[in-house]
Amino acid sequence: MMNDLKTGLKLMRYAYGIKTNCIQAVVFLLAGLVLILSGGEGNLVVWGGFFWISISMLPTQLIYTLGVSKLVQASPMRKKLQTVFPVAANFACVTAVYLAELVMCGIRLGVRPDEAGWMGRSLIALAVMMAFMMLYLGACYKYFVAATLFLVPVMVFWLRGGIENWVYAQFLFGGRDVPLGQAAAIGFGILILGALAEYLLVLLFYRAPLSKMAQAVPLRKEL
Repeated sequence: MMNDLKTGLKLMRYAYGIKTNCIQAVVFLLAGLVLILSGGEGNLVVWGGFFWISISMLPTQLIYTLGVSKLVQASPMRKKLQTVFPVAANFACVTAVYLAELVMCGIRLGVRPDEAGWMGRSLIALAVMMAFMMLYLGACYKYFVAATLFLVPVMVFWLRGGIENWVYAQFLFGGRDVPLGQAAAIGFGILILGALAEYLLVLLFYRAPLSKMAQAVPLRKEL
């Protein structure tokens, strides 16, 4: 996995739109940072978390642009470029984002220790949100419209706070607080399951052609 991750990261320098993606990453990073540190309970999972999760999608997006090249399509590395590399890069980025969220939670708790009660549940909700994004990435580059139609209602419901409030606070935890360490362990377990599910999806859809809608406009003519 580590070798595949290193190879995928090296190949990203040849991807289309790398400068644009880097600018987007910086904007998402700053926006999420402000919301996480300054916002209320909902902002940790809702807007702050959403901006940071969006950063983890960018490397996967870059890797898939490489598959548009006819030279790459004829290469023996074609399968890895559409299966192993994007999943490895996405999992690494999601893990890094989740670790950063844990650090931000620690900083917030140092200033506002009274927020410990809801923070554990929020971290688990964030991990599930990431897992949904991983499932989306496993399908959207082959079936963009269908995957997006699935994700949009889920994310709208999430951003309104429905999933966090109903499922986690009332059903999973019965409204109980979750210690930060326990929440982090559960969250990482969810991320691992999400990566495995994403890998199964990319293997299942590997033979399907890349979706034109999932690529930048200048690349669509190549498909």
